[in-house]
Amino acid sequence: MASSAWFFSTIAQTVAALTGFIISIIALVRQFEEREKRSRTDELRSTLREFQGKYKDEIYEVMKKVEAPFSTSPPPQVDNLEDSDITDICREEEYTFGDNAYSNRVWCLCHKLTNILDDISASEKPEQHYLLSSQQIEELEQCSAYLSSHVVDGDEFKNEIEQAKGEPISQSDNVFNSENQYADLQSWFQSNFQNSDREAELDGNDLASLRSFFNELDRDVHKISIQSENTVINEKSITDDLITPLSLLVLSGIVLPIMSLWTFPDKLSFVTANSLLLYQAILVLASFSIFSYISWILVSEI
Repeated sequence: MASSAWFFSTIAQTVAALTGFIISIIALVRQFEEREKRSRTDELRSTLREFQGKYKDEIYEVMKKVEAPFSTSPPPQVDNLEDSDITDICREEEYTFGDNAYSNRVWCLCHKLTNILDDISASEKPEQHYLLSSQQIEELEQCSAYLSSHVVDGDEFKNEIEQAKGEPISQSDNVFNSENQYADLQSWFQSNFQNSDREAELDGNDLASLRSFFNELDRDVHKISIQSENTVINEKSITDDLITPLSLLVLSGIVLPIMSLWTFPDKLSFVTANSLLLYQAILVLASFSIFSYISWILVSEI
């Protein structure tokens, strides 16, 4: 009895000490984690405000230009659609958008983008002050991915314009030629593509302009997506990964040994020396394995 009692008492005390040490390390890591999270959130907040200033008026202007080739077939009235469903509807190929399905989807996604940009505003809540939710950032990615695949990389949008015009068009044809109403896209290209002579000369009235515009948009959205990790809008923390293994460590290294002390297994007739030894080995192996796993998580985070 003495040997088994000594074993269970020793392992419980050892694991309790290790658990306390781990909790101290977690608390220290959490402090650094919160400091980094606040810093990254400030960077994201600044990036989103720049993103809003860079694209808000320009997207309205792009929407107006997308309508230009289709004067007899205006875009659908999205006011009657649930705003949260616009992205899904525009990405659903079976959804009927009339004769100019891809062009109308482009218009709808631009409309979705303006709604999201409008939400970047001041708030009394730190997690909302000039920030977007993780769902809105995901919607930004969905919008830019569709626009990139069907306007930048695909020919569907171009084919619909050719059908509306009744003739083939090139990348430089002024198919979107219209007076500026919301923003001067030519000045926008000159300002954002100073290191590229070709793109700096774009005026927003041809297909090449829209492709460059949406390409730049996709790059900026990707940047926002990366910066949104480990911020206040993403509540994932090191404690999320450690709750389960730490609970298992307490169970295998503290709770079960203490319960074994109470039941005195070496006095029970059906408990043999070999089975008791096996039980002790399982407790040691389980506790050691879980502790090693927790240590690996802590080292990888630090």
